Amino acid sequence: MAQLRILLPARSASRHGEKRRARPASAIAAFKRHACRPAVRPAGGPSLRVGNSGGALVHLQGELVGINSAIIGPAGGNVGIGFAIPIDMAQVVMRELIDRGEIQRGQLGVTIRDVTPDLAEALGLDRPEGALVNQVAAGSPAETAGIRAGDVIVGVDGEPVGRAADLKLHMGLARIGSQLQSYLVRNGDTMQLTAELTKPADQRLSVPADVPLLAGVVLEATDTGPSDAAGVRVADIDPDGPTGRAGLSVGDVIVSVDQQPVDAPNEVLSIARSSPNALLLQVMRDSGMIFIAIV
Repeated sequence: MAQLRILLPARSASRHGEKRRARPASAIAAFKRHACRPAVRPAGGPSLRVGNSGGALVHLQGELVGINSAIIGPAGGNVGIGFAIPIDMAQVVMRELIDRGEIQRGQLGVTIRDVTPDLAEALGLDRPEGALVNQVAAGSPAETAGIRAGDVIVGVDGEPVGRAADLKLHMGLARIGSQLQSYLVRNGDTMQLTAELTKPADQRLSVPADVPLLAGVVLEATDTGPSDAAGVRVADIDPDGPTGRAGLSVGDVIVSVDQQPVDAPNEVLSIARSSPNALLLQVMRDSGMIFIAIV
């Protein structure tokens, strides 16, 4: 994808018209329009504050780079780190809303994780890259196409997949009914498979009893409610359960579990099952990011 190099200072604007001068141009140089997941990866140097969400991230020539989305605000403060949705993704969302009146995302039906150096060695890969398939949902487009657990997806639609987030980002832009060309490595062999993406079947999920740390929690995909941030929204919670006591609240959007990005309820469960004693949740709440430990 094209890379946008910003050689001028930038400004961030809130929906209320507030503007603040950015940090030096080097802080936002080499910003990649397609390099980040919505709302969870830094867009650059501008120091955002509460109220900036939904505003424009532009440079001084007036070109729109992204849409301000969130800040890191530990203990209610602001450490000067802002987050934004890349403008290319915002344009896709805009076109979907104009054409269809809603956001429709295609589903492949896999849970994935990054390939670590140890996993790369165990899988016989030359280097730690790609998205390792942990699980394939029964009856999903991935299963129909022949994708299996243990496959490493290294490219989609002619674009490289360096880590799991790259595939998640690509899927976030893919429409229902589109054909996904995936390039993967299986037992040392490279192959190409084609899957036709479908509408997600299970948008809402009650956590089963075999995941006690998340007992009483109901999760839903973020494209089923009022917000459209990447991650998994908490639809309901038991205030007396482990998550309620730890401070998780209805409406929170779980962005990552144990530092692994999540975009679907079953991804949260998959990671939680492998960490039965403690979980670290990265949560977006009121345009800020917080961490919650559940033990």
